[in-house]
Amino acid sequence: MNKKIIVFISILFTISLLSGIDSVAKTIKIKGDIELTRNQNIYNVSTGDQLFNDDELVCKENSYAAIKFSDDSSIVKLFPNSLLIIHSEKKGEKFEKRNFLKMGEVWTKVEKRSGLFEIETPTTVASVKGTGFLLSVDENGVTDLYTLEGEVEFRNKFDDQTASITAGNRGTSSGEGIINVQPFDISDLPANIREFIEEEIVEPSEPQGSQVVPPTPHSADIPEMEPEADEADNGDSPLSMGGGIGTVSDGENFYTQVRLMPELRFGKFGLGLDIELMIDQEGKVRKEDWDEWEDYVNKLYYLRYGNRGDKLYGQIGAIPSYTLGQGLIMKNYSNMLHYPNEKQIGLQLGGQIPIAEMQAEIFTSNITKNEILAGRLSLAPLSTSGIPFIEKMRFGATVAHDTNQINGLSDLDDDNYPDAFDDYPEDSNWHNEVDANIDYYIDIYEEINSDTTGFANWFENSNILSKNPSFDALTDSLGTKDVTIMGLDYELPLISNKVFALGHYAEVAKFLDTDSDKGAGFIFPGFYSKFLIFQMNLEYRQYQDEFIPGFFDKLYDDQRAIAYSSPNNSIITKFDRLEEFKKSQGWYGSITSNIFNMIHLTIAYEDMRSDDDASKALWGSLKFDEKIIPKLNRAEINYMQKDFDSISKLQLKGENAHIEGKVAYELSTSSELVLNYTVQFIDIDNNGKIEGEDETKTSMSMGVEFKF
Repeated sequence: MNKKIIVFISILFTISLLSGIDSVAKTIKIKGDIELTRNQNIYNVSTGDQLFNDDELVCKENSYAAIKFSDDSSIVKLFPNSLLIIHSEKKGEKFEKRNFLKMGEVWTKVEKRSGLFEIETPTTVASVKGTGFLLSVDENGVTDLYTLEGEVEFRNKFDDQTASITAGNRGTSSGEGIINVQPFDISDLPANIREFIEEEIVEPSEPQGSQVVPPTPHSADIPEMEPEADEADNGDSPLSMGGGIGTVSDGENFYTQVRLMPELRFGKFGLGLDIELMIDQEGKVRKEDWDEWEDYVNKLYYLRYGNRGDKLYGQIGAIPSYTLGQGLIMKNYSNMLHYPNEKQIGLQLGGQIPIAEMQAEIFTSNITKNEILAGRLSLAPLSTSGIPFIEKMRFGATVAHDTNQINGLSDLDDDNYPDAFDDYPEDSNWHNEVDANIDYYIDIYEEINSDTTGFANWFENSNILSKNPSFDALTDSLGTKDVTIMGLDYELPLISNKVFALGHYAEVAKFLDTDSDKGAGFIFPGFYSKFLIFQMNLEYRQYQDEFIPGFFDKLYDDQRAIAYSSPNNSIITKFDRLEEFKKSQGWYGSITSNIFNMIHLTIAYEDMRSDDDASKALWGSLKFDEKIIPKLNRAEINYMQKDFDSISKLQLKGENAHIEGKVAYELSTSSELVLNYTVQFIDIDNNGKIEGEDETKTSMSMGVEFKF
C-alpha cells in the first residue's frame, strides 16, 4: 500500500482515539432553540450534550440554556438572543475559564477557590474568583455588570481602566473612559431574567451527551445557499433593508450610485432585491437602466424557498457558490463573478423523491440564456437493508453542460461583437470604423444613386461594411463550442457525531467530447474527517490525457473563452486548453480550521505528476472574526492559483491566479464602510508571462453600505 495512504489512515486512527478527549462543560437544561457552532458546522443542542473549547452557543428568541463546567465549579445561564463562546484550560490543579459574550445576557455562579473565571465582551473583561453576577452587552458593545454577591473586577479593553463592582452595584462601560458605578436592586431586572437566575437547575441523572448523536442538518452545512430565515427560529424582523451609496463613472459621466437591497423573509420563503439608481448631476435617474424588461428582472437578487437538503427547495437569482458531487465536475461555481456590474439570474431547484431516499436537483447559471446547465440525481438503495455502514452508502450521478463557450467573451454593449473585436466596445451602435464614419459612406452612396432612401437596406446587406470581418470569419470557422461532462460517485459515512466524523468517497468524471481513452478523471480513495475545530479532506486523484478537475469553477465565466491578440487574432476556449494537460496522478488535500472562533483558515493543495511534467494548484482563504478589532465587521482575503510547476516557483502574479479581498468597518449601528479588491491575471499575448497593465485586471470599489 502507498506510504501516503498508510500515513493518512494512521492519522485518522489517531484522531479517532483522540475523539474521546474530555469535554470542558455540558448542558444541564435547554429550553427552546439553542444552536451550537463547532468547526463551522451548526447543530441543535439538547440537555446533557457535551461542550468543548471554542464551542459557540446561540440562544434564540424565547430560549434559555444552563451550562455546567466539568470541574463542577461554575454554572452559566444564557438568556434569549445571546451568543457565548466557552473556553476552559487546566492550570495545575485548577481550571481557568475565559469565555466570550458577543451579545446578550449571561448569569454566572462561580465557586470560591476554583480558579480564574473571566467573561470577555467586545469592550470589557469581568474577572472573578467566587461570586454571582449578571453580564449584559448590547449591539454597540456597551456592557452592564450586575454583581449579586461577592466582588467582580471590571476592566476596559481599550484603556485598561478597572473598577471593583461589589454586591448590590451595577457597572456600565463602553470599553474606555470612566466606568460608571451605581446601586441597583434585583427587582429592577426583567422578570424573565430574575426567574431564570433564581431557578434551581437539577442535573440530569443520565446525560445525553454520552450518546453518539448524528449532526442535525442545518443550512450552514450548505454554503452555496442563502441561510434560512425562519420567523419561528429567530426574533429578527421579516423585513430588512440594506444598500450603499457611492460615486461611479461610465467613462463619460459621473453618477451618484444608490443601491437599495431590501430582504423579505416569511417562513421558508426569502426574497431579496438589488435596486440600483444611477443619478446624474441634474438629479435624474439614468433611463437606460429601466427601459427593457431584462432591466426589471435584473433587480432580483434572490428568491428562495427552503434550503438544500429539504424535501423541496429552490433559489433563483444570485448563486455565490455551487458544487455538485465531490467537485470533480463543478466546484464552487459562481454566477456572480462580476457582480454587480454583470448580473445573472440563476436557478437552483431540487428536492427529495420518496424512493430509495432519492434526491434530485437542476441548475442554470442564467435563466434568460440557459447556457451553463447542470443536474444531479443521488440515492441510497440500501437504506432499508439494515446492514451496518452499507445502509448509509449513497450513489450519485452528475452532468454539466455549456451550450457555447464562445458566448463567454466579454461584450459590454451587447451588440454581439465581443470587446476584443469591437472598435467601440461601449457603444452598441458602432463596432468598427465604418460605423464611426457612416456619413462618409452615405455621401458615396448618394453620389452613386442620387439619393439615400435605400442606404439602410444596402448597408445592412453588405458583407463587409455592416459587419466585423475578422470576428465573423473567425466565429464562422469555429462554429459552436459546446462541452459536456458526466460523472458518477458514491459516499460512505463511517463515523458521525458532534466531536468526530469520518467518511469515504470516490468519483469518476469524463468529458463526452473526447476519445474514450481521454478526458476522464478519478478520485479514489477519498476521505473526509471532522474533528473539533478541524475539517480535512485527502484524495488520491488520477487524470487521463485532456482532463482537469472542477472544470466549472469559480472563474469559469472568465475562462469559457479568451480572445488572444498574438500571434493572430484567435479565440481559445477552456475546452481547447485541455490539450495541454497530460495523464497524471497525485494527491489533493485540504484543511479548514476555526481558530478560537476568531480566524477562519482554509488551505487546499493539489500535487499532480505526469511522466515528464508536474502541475500544482493552491487555494487559500483567511477570514478574521469581527471581534478582533473593534468595529471591524468583516475582513477576508482569498487566493487561488492553478497550474504552476512547484511551490518554490510559485508567483503571486501568474495566469489562472485570482486574488480577492474585502474589509468592512462599522460607521454606525446601521452603516459600514466597505472596500472590495480583486486581481486577476490573463496572458493575452500568449507568451507565458504576465506583463503590462492589459494582462492584469484589477477592480477596486469603496462605498458606504447600510442595513436596518
